[in-house]
Amino acid sequence: MRIETRLTVSEMARLIGARPKDISELLYSRTLGVDVDTVCPIVGRARMIPRRLLPKIRALLEQRGRILQEMSDDHSPFSK
Repeated sequence: MRIETRLTVSEMARLIGARPKDISELLYSRTLGVDVDTVCPIVGRARMIPRRLLPKIRALLEQRGRILQEMSDDHSPFSK
């Protein structure tokens, strides 16, 4: 069994160069096509997002002109 990597909203925002608020708005608007409460549970005080949703979140933010700074996965502490 493989453990799925999860990121907080802030970690994902740093990874893709977006504001955490923009990612949170995507989650709360239910535009990801997933049951956010099940797929991205709140653990403690943090919403945990599966890394596999990163391309979809990035694409939606790009469509909305919300990417502030593109970051390379090679330079990210979350690339593994």
